Amino acid sequence: MKAGIVADDYKVPLFRAELEKAGFTFEVTHYSKLQQLSLIKVETTERRLKEIELITKRVEINAKRSN
Repeated sequence: MKAGIVADDYKVPLFRAELEKAGFTFEVTHYSKLQQLSLIKVETTERRLKEIELITKRVEINAKRSN
């Protein structure tokens, strides 16, 4: 199963760090140059979807703090 995350390009390093730390396998594809977005495809199981949701929330909070 794959989960998709569309993220601003500047947040990709934060997502990489969190997903790697949690042991996820993922692929990052540049999604839109104009809007500076990337698509992160995460290999997961249904059981670990909640974990990805928590990672997403954590990255958003950390990104807001750094701005």
